[in-house]
Amino acid sequence: MLTDKIMQLVSSRTFTIFAALLLSIVCVNWAVPTNYEADTILQSLMSTHKVTLFYWGQDRYLNFLPFLYSWIQSPTANLLLIILTSGASYFLLLELLSDTFAKLDGKNIGIYRLIFFITLVLVSVLVLNKKGVYVFAYSAQPYSISFLFLGWAWSVLIKRKLELFSFCAVFFLMFVATGMNPSILLVSCASFVMFFTFVPKWKIFIIPVLAGGFFFFWLFLSKHSNVPHENYVQFNNIGMLSEGLRSSLLSFEQGTERLNILVAMVSAGVLVKLLAFKNILKSRVNLLMLMALVFALFWWMIFALSSWASRNDFHFRYFYPTLLTVIVFISLQITEIFFSLKNKFLFSILGFLLAAISLIIVRPYIPMPYWHSSNGYDGVGQYMSATNSRILTGGYWQVWPALFRIQSTDRRKDVDGTPWFYGASYRGKVNQAEMDSLIVREMHQGKKTSAVCIGADPDQCLIELSTNTSFSWKFVKVGNCLIPKCYLLEVQN
Repeated sequence: MLTDKIMQLVSSRTFTIFAALLLSIVCVNWAVPTNYEADTILQSLMSTHKVTLFYWGQDRYLNFLPFLYSWIQSPTANLLLIILTSGASYFLLLELLSDTFAKLDGKNIGIYRLIFFITLVLVSVLVLNKKGVYVFAYSAQPYSISFLFLGWAWSVLIKRKLELFSFCAVFFLMFVATGMNPSILLVSCASFVMFFTFVPKWKIFIIPVLAGGFFFFWLFLSKHSNVPHENYVQFNNIGMLSEGLRSSLLSFEQGTERLNILVAMVSAGVLVKLLAFKNILKSRVNLLMLMALVFALFWWMIFALSSWASRNDFHFRYFYPTLLTVIVFISLQITEIFFSLKNKFLFSILGFLLAAISLIIVRPYIPMPYWHSSNGYDGVGQYMSATNSRILTGGYWQVWPALFRIQSTDRRKDVDGTPWFYGASYRGKVNQAEMDSLIVREMHQGKKTSAVCIGADPDQCLIELSTNTSFSWKFVKVGNCLIPKCYLLEVQN
């Protein structure tokens, strides 16, 4: 009797959602590196400095999470909430996928959903490794949350009657999803084909129509934003396809060190499917999986030819839908093997899966202060205070993490509540008006505004300062920031 109550509890969707949120929190301590790169740090700086429509210096990626938490001015608390929300998005996306496949399977939905979800988490950890999970779940990438919002839009549209509330919910979810990730248009169209196969109702045309409308709406705004406009739909010659595919695999191997495991697990999954080939199209689950795999292959080929992806070394983040589909495929085969066993083993299997995940991701707690270069940039902050410098300039990958660390330890604000410190590096032009105002104000006080340069040579720092402010600058002397390449610069009259 007790066992039945436990099984009833764990088979509820509330429990699966709770498990997704709990695992997303536990996994932070395992997957998030102790030293953030500038792209992730920039999320909090955008939120605490100035929230613009798009990411700083870009004409894509709606600034949704920085806007959501802009009321929290503590840099560490702000960044932690952004990271936790991003991570929860990936795990909730896995939960949503497990629920969808469980309902298509139709047998023992609650236990199928839970075991499939836990399997998805374990396969994600095994295939993506720490860096891959960080990129997919916790870093500055908008893929998980945009995919989750699209999935929720589909859930609302399919499960509810098309009333004002449900339409507004779908409208909002698609509005944000498309703004954060314009490529969601492709996923919306592909998922429409898949859902129309199983739910042939005319109301589901709303999703691709909204996706298309919002895509052009955000495109119009981006072209008229005050930043250089990039063309993301340029493609290389078809003859470059093999090179693009090879480079994408190389990027995955270099980033995760899990290519061999991925190939082995995919091969095993294909073998399992071949052994049951005659039953593949008889199952709605397998039909959906087959359609998803076709789309994953299409995505892989399209982005292997993308000139934008090639300019960014074919980073595996651009192949998020392909890799996620492969993770789902592997997990599906494992789940089907589990359910081919007797039901009495399912509870033991669940325990085994949870134990395997725990052995990998559970480790001693790493406090938040160690997450942002605890003392690596303290010398920079001390030197800026000693020289009364309020502008940090230099290399992109050094300036923003250093600025975040300085703001985390020095909570000063200007009299009008604006930030005390600014970054004059790549993407820092968004604060040009504020930095110019600071310089003019100090000139009226008889001061010469100074800036500290790190991560670059003085000539490069002078270029960054001239680009990000309206003034000319000059080199003063070599600084002492307890790190290499530290210089003091000063504005010219």
